[in-house]
Amino acid sequence: MKKLFSIFLMALVGCVPTFSQTLSEKELADLNQQVKQYDYVGPFSEGLAIMRKNNKVGFIDKTGKLAIPMDFNASDNCISPSNDLENVFNYGLLASRELGVIDKQGNVLVPKDSIKDIFFANDGDVLVVTTNTNCYVYEKGVFVSNKYPVLNFTTNEVLTINGKIVNDEDLIARGYSRFDTQFSKGKPYCGAWRNYPFIVKKNGKYGIIDRFGNELHPCISETYHFNYHLGLTFEANTFTLLNDGYEKNYPLWCDVYKNGTKVLEKISSNRTFKGLNFIKTDGTTQDQYDYWKNSFEIELPPTVKETFMFDKNGKRIEKAPFGKNFLTLNSEGELILVKKDGSPVFKDKFTVLKPVGPYYVLEFYNDVRPRLLNENGDTVMVANLKIARYVDDGTISFNDLRKYSNIETVDFPYIKNQSKQDKLATLEFHAGRMPVKPQTYDRSYFSEGLINVKIDGVWCYMNNQGKGLPKKH
Repeated sequence: MKKLFSIFLMALVGCVPTFSQTLSEKELADLNQQVKQYDYVGPFSEGLAIMRKNNKVGFIDKTGKLAIPMDFNASDNCISPSNDLENVFNYGLLASRELGVIDKQGNVLVPKDSIKDIFFANDGDVLVVTTNTNCYVYEKGVFVSNKYPVLNFTTNEVLTINGKIVNDEDLIARGYSRFDTQFSKGKPYCGAWRNYPFIVKKNGKYGIIDRFGNELHPCISETYHFNYHLGLTFEANTFTLLNDGYEKNYPLWCDVYKNGTKVLEKISSNRTFKGLNFIKTDGTTQDQYDYWKNSFEIELPPTVKETFMFDKNGKRIEKAPFGKNFLTLNSEGELILVKKDGSPVFKDKFTVLKPVGPYYVLEFYNDVRPRLLNENGDTVMVANLKIARYVDDGTISFNDLRKYSNIETVDFPYIKNQSKQDKLATLEFHAGRMPVKPQTYDRSYFSEGLINVKIDGVWCYMNNQGKGLPKKH
């Protein structure tokens, strides 16, 4: 019986509790009565909110009472609305350069003065904290290792194989070589847009695996200058120059592989556009071509001058379907959206085309703001690309996006695990349709049904229905 109870208790401890309970009108009034004494109160996370009084910092619960005493020192600038996205608990831990790593009981797990770097990886599920002498790795709030994990600095992902966070020693045990010391300080790194690839080395050759250890590109390459998209590996041929005492690699051309087989050879290494179902490469200009020849006696292959589109198999294509329309190239090598009959959907040229979920974000020469493009060829103006994420995750419809075209805040937040009701309230708040206007709350957001706002010099909370403010508001 004791064994069964222990298993049940462990299951309860391992569960992540929810903290989205709605406060009654009286409970919210009592909370605001309590917090008006503080110089600042932050957003709630896992039932707690940071507070500051006379440069002393602690945490309150939803009754407004101190849950963690004011035992921490921090400056006004670091405990303020501009840091509302950082000073929060995640899986029972808060990691901050100002406070250190603390748990919800106020215990200091890593002192702030010893912290060198803080990384949040795997969508926040993994926390990596380094000091000058130690490393602390937490997974979902549980300490799992003091060995530095294999970390992709571009995508903030750690390598996890069979459910275990992997370090260099684990890679060696799997037959891979230790990285050269000059290679990203000995830690795997790869520029990636999707699938979070990691560069590995075996028998002196480089390859790519995904964040679960699955092989994407076998260890057959002499170089580690990779990129990966749509199941294709781009391997750059580079020229190294000394720049202010540092080596800098300049890409000359690249080869494209699929499952280790070369499908395109010696194409341009210029900026490529990565679409939802195709890739476009921009050909090297004649000036660039002549520069390498005249300055370094490097004759680039003539194929690098070509601008073209290709699909996920590396096959050249003339156009890529997008809903009822097609993306193709005009005579100048620019991407345009056309109808089935080949006529352009837009009269004006667009300068930027960026995938966001199943949509594209466009920027036109004559428009100050970008637009979101759907499969029907319809566009809606968006002031901030993060707002497009709310369409992608289903919070609002494509057409509803028009109601929020006036949101201009650069730091408009998109919060992981935010409830739909809180997302909608955040949109309404930044659109100016709440009793309190955004003003300086560029990064403010609703969390657990509440948002922290300042009224007449006093901090308080408003719920996601726009209620709970002092009576005169």
